[in-house]
Amino acid sequence: MFQRRNITSEFTILFITFVLTISSIVVYVSQINTPVVLAYKSGIKINTRPNSVGGLAQTPLMGWSSWSLTATKYNGYGKNWLNVDQIKAQSDALHRTLQSHGYTYINIDSFWSGPIDGFGRLLADSSRFPDGIAPVASYVHRNGQKLGVYLNPGIPGAAVYGNTPIEGTQCHAQDIVAQPWTKGNTFWNGFKIDFSKPCAQDYVNSEASLLASWGVDFIKMDAVSPGSGVTDGSIDTRADIKAWSEALAGKNIWLELSWSLDINDISTWQQYSNGWRIDTDVDCYCQTLVSWDHSVKLRFNDVVPWTKLDDYGINLLTNDEVIAVDQQGRPAKPVSQSNNQQVWYTQNDDGSYTVALFNLDHFRAKVSVNWSDLGFSGSATVHDLWGKGDLGTFENEFSATLNEHGSRLLRVIPL
Repeated sequence: MFQRRNITSEFTILFITFVLTISSIVVYVSQINTPVVLAYKSGIKINTRPNSVGGLAQTPLMGWSSWSLTATKYNGYGKNWLNVDQIKAQSDALHRTLQSHGYTYINIDSFWSGPIDGFGRLLADSSRFPDGIAPVASYVHRNGQKLGVYLNPGIPGAAVYGNTPIEGTQCHAQDIVAQPWTKGNTFWNGFKIDFSKPCAQDYVNSEASLLASWGVDFIKMDAVSPGSGVTDGSIDTRADIKAWSEALAGKNIWLELSWSLDINDISTWQQYSNGWRIDTDVDCYCQTLVSWDHSVKLRFNDVVPWTKLDDYGINLLTNDEVIAVDQQGRPAKPVSQSNNQQVWYTQNDDGSYTVALFNLDHFRAKVSVNWSDLGFSGSATVHDLWGKGDLGTFENEFSATLNEHGSRLLRVIPL
């Protein structure tokens, strides 16, 4: 479906945008042993919450997520694709191909859960995971990896309708649900918890304890608000995030929030989570606005043909010079966004600069970086991080002519 040239161009610009905005590299590994990549164009701000242990979130996470392969309608994939055998296959593939370069997370996104237990907590869908999540976590751990699962704020509707008891208390689900019954998150797949009620925190504590007993290492908490498309105050899950942070204290579980979180609440996200997404899943380089039907869904279909990347594709994913930029965790900023030929940069601890050149237009264009815009003058050596080669010494500036949607990633060392 794609020629190599197109794969390289689009992957490069998305990947580099990720690297320079402090983000997760999200790698999708095929069923057998070859990787497929989708780099979501969204920044991840990494902050360790005060009660973290084990050095969580000191660098952006790297690994695999099930989302794109379950979200796509491409033949052979979709919701029905997700099951225990597929997760084990992804774990094995990651272990063989990418793990030595820092890819360690196996994250099971939406569709893993189904029923609730007797205390109103989500359990694995037995048709996908007949023995539950614990054996999957053990398998992943034996491969030297960490396992993640997907959740939403609130309490499941089944727990409220069934008025299930809350473990270790005399309370029941309807004792902690907000009155009148209200949306628990922006996806409207549960009810809001009133954390002023006795036993509300106990319920979240019991959820966290159950996940920890399974061996879960990572939680993607989705549909968090203010954010996730709702910033008018009609849905507010900040109390849930605080409760989850408290519940996870001492459990060594990474709490990641999603999606497009409101920057006005940055202090909340910083204090109570390990990281969060500041944008939607993916952007498009087209003449229309991004939309789910005409951009995001199309991208999820587009990703599947990449499952057969050759050695060249694997070399992109295992370029340790580029990975080092990501893992350094230093945010970049644009010189200017007044046109579609953009320069983004950040200064490194050793005095060098990481610089990315982007051509966001639909035609070839020259992109230049002036040393004065970076904060110095004179000469500098330029190193091509993707090409792993020195380009020479340049006075005052560096320029490159880029293909449409092309990019260059450089290390600039002032002399």
